[in-house]
Amino acid sequence: MTYPAADTDALRALENRLTTVRSELADLARDVEDLQSKVGDTEDLDHTLRRLQYSIEDLEATAERLEDEHDAHTSDTERSLKKLTARIRLLENLARPSEDAPAADLDTIEAAWKELAATAQRGTETAAGLLTEAGRQTHQATINRHRQAEQRRREAQQRAIAAAKILATTAHTERAHKKAASDFTTALAAEDSTRANLGALAAEANTARLALETDDRRRREAALAIAEGKKASRKLAMILRTRLARALADRARLPVWFVTVLGPAPPAEATQEWIDLAVDVLVYRTTHQITDPVLALGPKPHDAAGAAQHRDLTRALNAWTP
Repeated sequence: MTYPAADTDALRALENRLTTVRSELADLARDVEDLQSKVGDTEDLDHTLRRLQYSIEDLEATAERLEDEHDAHTSDTERSLKKLTARIRLLENLARPSEDAPAADLDTIEAAWKELAATAQRGTETAAGLLTEAGRQTHQATINRHRQAEQRRREAQQRAIAAAKILATTAHTERAHKKAASDFTTALAAEDSTRANLGALAAEANTARLALETDDRRRREAALAIAEGKKASRKLAMILRTRLARALADRARLPVWFVTVLGPAPPAEATQEWIDLAVDVLVYRTTHQITDPVLALGPKPHDAAGAAQHRDLTRALNAWTP
């Protein structure tokens, strides 16, 4: 079948139009894909922006909370500082005696106090002549070493006797006989080694035992003096504590030797320890009749007990020196 020329031209034009439409459809499809891709990226960006916004809001909330906590902490610190400042001013006022305040008399020693101090010191010196607990333990350890050596020697002798019995009742070829021979030799060697050191250990143990017996006798003889000394020491300390408390309550002017090592007033912290140490110093001055107006403890005593007290108090006072 043939078509007219006009129909052929129309058909060719239609085919060209169809090709153009297909090309436009292909371009449109690519544009749609690009648009979908762009839309997808935009959604991711929106999600990221929303997440960042949430993070910013969280940071703002945290900053606000921290600012509130800082304000509260600053307020507490300011209140504590004001309280501390007020307490320091109060202590300064208490420590600063008025112009007409009386001088604290911490150096006058009554005769009865001197007697109490002498009794307490005799008890201290008597106790110092006794063995310390560490010394007694050392002597007891020496005695124990000798006892243990004797026990090891007896055990070695018993093992040797037991092995000898087996040797006497078994043949040379028997296994028990051979083992007993080895045990007998080992036991004799152990017995010889222990016996060699036993003499020196026995002498040391006798010396240690004599030292403990002597110390026990001295303790019995010194029991009354030590007990009376402790009783006198407690009584003297109570008297001097009362004297110090009265001076502090009256806001009296404390002596130079006192202020130099202990300050003008009890500290806010560890007040009881400060008072106890001050009383110890007063007892020491009373006992050794220290009258130095500047040095709290005066010169170091020559006797062993006094020197030990001077040393211990010096160390304790170093912690309180203003």
